[in-house]
Amino acid sequence: MGKENLFVLIDDDEMILESLEGILSTIVDDIVTYSNPIEAMSDLKDGKITPVCVICDINMPEASGFDVLHSFRSHNKETPFYFFTGHGNFIEDEVKAVNGLLTGIFHKPSIAEVLTMVKNSK
Repeated sequence: MGKENLFVLIDDDEMILESLEGILSTIVDDIVTYSNPIEAMSDLKDGKITPVCVICDINMPEASGFDVLHSFRSHNKETPFYFFTGHGNFIEDEVKAVNGLLTGIFHKPSIAEVLTMVKNSK
């Protein structure tokens, strides 16, 4: 069995990951970060980690946040999953297509929104 009760952060931008991890670590004990969404999908699917929440970028070179979301939801329907993106122009139809799978969307640099969400999910 893998690590449990983790907040999982997935973003190809290392600076974003470090910043978000630093801020969230003030209220969350266990955080795992991934700069490669393929690695994150593998660890999530194989049970190496069991998150209480996933926060994921949408636009990444190796795989999109939508790919991560669909992969994760194929074996975990309950855990909150949020997109955290700097691209406010994503297509509304794409978001509608994942209706029911996605818990919410935050726009970078909306760290305050993320902190509120984390506090409310504890």
